[in-house]
Amino acid sequence: MRAVDLGLGVLAVATAGLAYLALQHVEVLPGPGGSEGEAVGATATGAAPDDAAVTSPAPGDETELTATSAPVDLGTLRTALAVEDVQVLVLGDSTSNSRAEWVELWAEGLGEDRAVTVAHWDEADDEGYNDDVTLTEGEEPATVWSGSVTGSSAADAADRLEALVPQAPDLVLLSFGRDDQADEVASGLEELVDELRAIAPDAPVGVVVQPGGDEETTEAVREWAGSADVAVLDVDAAWAEQTPDVGVNDAEGNPTAEAADLWAQRVSEALAP
Repeated sequence: MRAVDLGLGVLAVATAGLAYLALQHVEVLPGPGGSEGEAVGATATGAAPDDAAVTSPAPGDETELTATSAPVDLGTLRTALAVEDVQVLVLGDSTSNSRAEWVELWAEGLGEDRAVTVAHWDEADDEGYNDDVTLTEGEEPATVWSGSVTGSSAADAADRLEALVPQAPDLVLLSFGRDDQADEVASGLEELVDELRAIAPDAPVGVVVQPGGDEETTEAVREWAGSADVAVLDVDAAWAEQTPDVGVNDAEGNPTAEAADLWAQRVSEALAP
């Protein structure tokens, strides 16, 4: 055998051996937090730089998808409202705390074939809900808990949320703004929704943009709700478009009887199947 052929043969064997060893050196190493996942390979120059960034998350870093981490829209609220024996929690202020205001009027409209009951927060004792009241008769039960309190801001509701949630709701509606400051309402709503996620992680949340309130606060609620993982019931916008000539408030700043009825209609329209 010629020397040149022998040399080429040795070179081929050595090259194959190096390739085999290189393949065996690719390891699955712990990703961030110590979980196994990332395959560490070579860069174009053959060596990983010391400050190389991880471009794919380790399995332990992935956020689990839940009912509340999926996008929430009005369709999500309608689906939740349609479940059997639905439990609806409404948290709000003085625009929804009486039997003549929009929450009870809207609840009564749910009752075509449902046995609808409503319970309002007992503001006299301030420790729980009043006895529930039957609004309509039917075969399929539906309960509305109106945890609306005079003078309450979103932050106030967050502070006392455990008391305001009587049981795990299927759906939550938030209606705040009259007793919030424009520069504080977003943080208050954020805190309230975070607390709700901890107590009722599977309940979708809808935020009502109230008509008749301070314009800056109303816009702050709208902007926050538009960027958060909540559905938006923009009653203020619908009001301006559909009933611009109807005044919302009486001389004391509370919704008039006509306004309360129209408010309930606007929410019904938004959540109609």
